[in-house]
Amino acid sequence: MKPPLVVLCATDLSPDGDLAVATAQRIAGLFASRLVFVHAVPYPAPSYVLFPHLVQASTDRLLTFSRVAAETVSKRVASLTGRVAEEIDVRVDVGVPDEVIVEAAEESGADLLILGAQGGDKTGKELGDTVLRVVRHAHCPVLVVREDPDQGPILAATDFSDQATDALSMASLIAQKEGDPVVALNVVDSSPVTILPEIYGPGVLVPVPESEHQAIRKAASDHLAETLSRLEIKADRLIEDGTASERIVAIADQIDARLVAIGTKGGGGLRRLLLGSVAEDVLRHAPCSVLLVRHHTSGGHE
Repeated sequence: MKPPLVVLCATDLSPDGDLAVATAQRIAGLFASRLVFVHAVPYPAPSYVLFPHLVQASTDRLLTFSRVAAETVSKRVASLTGRVAEEIDVRVDVGVPDEVIVEAAEESGADLLILGAQGGDKTGKELGDTVLRVVRHAHCPVLVVREDPDQGPILAATDFSDQATDALSMASLIAQKEGDPVVALNVVDSSPVTILPEIYGPGVLVPVPESEHQAIRKAASDHLAETLSRLEIKADRLIEDGTASERIVAIADQIDARLVAIGTKGGGGLRRLLLGSVAEDVLRHAPCSVLLVRHHTSGGHE
């Protein structure tokens, strides 16, 4: 996987947004990437469609507010990154925040989109609704930033799919630049198999024999070793039993990971709506930042 040439950072001027800006500055510096910032000005639907003479006044106010927002974002970015005004590329658009961010990512040809975990939502949830919508629809990898340890391993979870392999590769790229160790994790589902005696029968749970379970673990370990060798990635290998999302979150906590990298389902068009239950659960509950990677080509074309 190639290093990101264009990094897009979404900021809403919140503390979470500031954390995203600082992270974007660091990542862009690692790869000498072009860094673009986007800020969404929410647009309240007019309630006076029967009074056209009021529309122009509303438009003028939005233009003024957008200009002030652009100046404010530029100043905040300058204070957080040390960049001078001429080096700051800020885009301010009016509209629904997640739609503005996704559109900006596509139009800028972003290879990586970075935003804070709350996304400015004041819902009290662990994950902002705007962030979840962005992750579902973005064409490129998305790094959702939380307050992380200054040092620690990068946990790359893989199920050996194309998107998981891309996540593993991107995790390795970042680790190489920052000198972090990589832990490659595969979770083996050893839950009992349900056999239905009839199509609408109650079903019978049949446990997986221990010998078969150990064979599955060995096959997973061998496959993981082959994948790392093929990708020329140096990483510790870890095979865990259980539910994928639960074990990924638990291992991230146990090893004090500063980043979890995981592949996501989807591609172009309506397929982007498929984030995947494992990826979404990890995104919601991980104790650190999460990098979600789709199988894609640079510049947003699939």
